[in-house]
Amino acid sequence: MLLILVLLGACSGTEEQPGPPVEPPPPPESFTKEVGVEGGVLKLSDGATLTVPRDALESDVQVTMALSEEAPPAELGRASRLYEFKPAGVVFNRPVTVSIPITDAASPPTLYWSTQDGSGYEPLGGVVENGHLVARVVHFSKGFVGQSRGSRTVMGVARTTWLTEHQVRSLPNNVERQGVSALVLGANGLFREYPGRGNSADGVFSVPNVPRGPLYLRVGTTYLLLGEGEGEGTGIDLGRARAGRPEVVMPARASPLSFSVSGLVPWQRGDQLEFFSVGANSWFFYLEGQSRNPPTVGATSLSDMTVSSTDVGLIDGGQGDRGILAQLSRHTSTTGVPYSAMSRLVEFPAFTQVEGETTRLVGEMLPVETANSAAFRWRLRDFHRYTQDSIPNPERRHTFLVVQGLPSDNSRGMYSSSADYLLISTQRDDELLETGTLNYGSPLQGRWATSVLAHTVLEKNYQLPGTTRGVTLRAGMETIDNLDDAQAHPLTPRLSPVRNPRVNGVSLFQPATGVTPTPVVTWDAPELGTPRLYQLSVLRIRADAENVTRVDSVGAIYTRGRSITVPPGLMLPGYSYVLVINASLNETSTPNEPFRDSIPSASATVVGAMLEMAP
Repeated sequence: MLLILVLLGACSGTEEQPGPPVEPPPPPESFTKEVGVEGGVLKLSDGATLTVPRDALESDVQVTMALSEEAPPAELGRASRLYEFKPAGVVFNRPVTVSIPITDAASPPTLYWSTQDGSGYEPLGGVVENGHLVARVVHFSKGFVGQSRGSRTVMGVARTTWLTEHQVRSLPNNVERQGVSALVLGANGLFREYPGRGNSADGVFSVPNVPRGPLYLRVGTTYLLLGEGEGEGTGIDLGRARAGRPEVVMPARASPLSFSVSGLVPWQRGDQLEFFSVGANSWFFYLEGQSRNPPTVGATSLSDMTVSSTDVGLIDGGQGDRGILAQLSRHTSTTGVPYSAMSRLVEFPAFTQVEGETTRLVGEMLPVETANSAAFRWRLRDFHRYTQDSIPNPERRHTFLVVQGLPSDNSRGMYSSSADYLLISTQRDDELLETGTLNYGSPLQGRWATSVLAHTVLEKNYQLPGTTRGVTLRAGMETIDNLDDAQAHPLTPRLSPVRNPRVNGVSLFQPATGVTPTPVVTWDAPELGTPRLYQLSVLRIRADAENVTRVDSVGAIYTRGRSITVPPGLMLPGYSYVLVINASLNETSTPNEPFRDSIPSASATVVGAMLEMAP
């Protein structure tokens, strides 16, 4: 018995004594926040940041940013922790920005972002800022900083935000049908093309294996010339805002609108009529000049005044479209300046147009209360001086100041045509025109914002030899301001046209023959202002089946630089072309997001002479 007890004691002495409970490892740090249309910022304690811009989401979403328990793949030269962004798979209407702290050496570093199908990671590039790698992405995945392998995937998203007075909808563009590729210009002057892919279900497009350095990104007929560093980690935003419904039907046949309306202010020379339907994105200006049976002097009604166009959408009252007809009547300001202001308005009962048929609209115009007033100091001569060399041998000049109503709000810039509340059209050339007090109304119901447009337009007729009629092209400059700012300071140009535009070293204003298929277009910076973006538009001039000169836009190239080699396929042998260079200045447009706009803004356009390509 004693032996047994001794043995038991020995055994008990060798047992492990219970220690303190083992704490599980702390969960990875994460941050969740509800983000909506206005956007938002998420930030972790290590400085990693996610920035969601306005309009990237169209509804509230619970967004999570977290450190992952997983390690990045070692073979990709990891130089940071792995981060996870949720909800996984969400695609944004606009790229969002991620900033990830770099923890290990990588030269050069790149953001690796997991693919949409989760099959691996693709390098997107990025820019180093204060020890972080900053890049823009278009969908939620996992990401980390790694070692660059010398090439990257150029990625972007193209989604259209459709707006009416009461509705906002974002839908993907058909980037698969448009075609996507990258073009790299070699030292030999030849382009090498890298094929890409587009997903029309979500609007995401990408081009893999693109070498670092400058490139032309092509999506359909849009080209972005991204200079050194501009394509690094930059999610491309080809989204834009448009007025109307996405399902609007464009007619193939004339579908006239006929107006029989009473209640006009007795008609005067210089009065104007405007008709618009935001839902159908249907706008008619100067109706009296393009209609059958326009009003005559002294008339107080319209009788079967008829207008037709196949360039505007069909109005569908069943989809909430409404149609409005407005009269702008002549007035004189307190300093004797003539102007027009909206004086009468009629909103027609809901109706639906049928393609190929005449829609008859009957109603009575009601007075517009002129409860608003404004006064401007307008530097007319500056607008005229800077535009005088913007088109060869101009034939007409128009100078306007407009107080206008824009559907929705001003945050997206001039994304739509606008209703004219007040309009000054003048041929004066004052150094400073004091308009005096101008009275006007803003009667449109729903979400409408007010802005002020001042611009000068020069016109010239372009006509191919042997055709019966030409086409009018326009150059000039404009500024757009918020109403309060436009009254607080003189209305003056903030950006003038580019100087000395040239094609293959010869003035763009000089007609040319035998032009090469990939000409080099250059220009000097404007005398006034610093543009954020230049746009080179290629217009093909042709004769139609009725032997009338027509113009087709075949492509546009966006850049921050002042030299463009036109990519192959835009200017074909044997055709005639006109090149247009537009400089723009606002807070949002860049070569990475060329269609974003904001107010205040300024733009200036030059139009070249006709160019004939070598056969």
